[in-house]
Amino acid sequence: MTSDEDVLEVIAENGDIVRVKRKLLMISPVFRDAFEMDSLSKNAQTSEVSKSADGRIKIEGSTAAIRWLFGLLDGSSPGDLGVPTDEITSTPPITPCMDAMSLADKFDIPCFRNLMTEAVLRLTEYGTYQALTAYSLAYNLGDQTLARLAVSKITDFCPPHKWRLDIVEAIGLRPWWSLIDAYNDLGDSAKDDEWMKQVAKKLDIKPYYALPEASNPPASHALHDITSVPYVKEVCLYQRELKL
Repeated sequence: MTSDEDVLEVIAENGDIVRVKRKLLMISPVFRDAFEMDSLSKNAQTSEVSKSADGRIKIEGSTAAIRWLFGLLDGSSPGDLGVPTDEITSTPPITPCMDAMSLADKFDIPCFRNLMTEAVLRLTEYGTYQALTAYSLAYNLGDQTLARLAVSKITDFCPPHKWRLDIVEAIGLRPWWSLIDAYNDLGDSAKDDEWMKQVAKKLDIKPYYALPEASNPPASHALHDITSVPYVKEVCLYQRELKL
């Protein structure tokens, strides 16, 4: 006899096993219909989910994305999911978080976006480096209010045009460039020790959000491509030399 409290083994795309409570899977109508109609047979195959030869559920997603998806659904905090609360000691969880959002869309779990927003809000309280992570996630979520809040939580940090290359790579080129754009708008009023709150008021992520990677930026944002900005390119090359 099955129970919603049962814990099932889910197989990620790389073969890793993630243990997930059945009741969390049942939040999704995709899994709910499969369980209730017993349609998820050993031979059943869809683009999102299938079963292995031994009857375990397979999800076409990374281990980290699956853990974030079902972890947040189960009430876990970013800290519970391995995000350090002091400084970046590993790669920021930007990619798995966005992949978890994609899985939530595939499995028709609309409430997950609110849970991710709450998680990003918590990250802003973890210190400067995680506020940067929160900003990047808010940018990718298209949440301007949350992005501005995250930037305002950055403290004791140099202006974005002085960032090391590894910081830029960690949060992403587009989120970084939106900060550069807002900082440049400050003009002569820019102050190195107060730039976070100043930029937070100017920040406008809308022109950049969801811009397809293969498309060309609008003419008004022609400098969006890092290779077309000599000064920025020079800084990045210099930073790369320092890392050698």
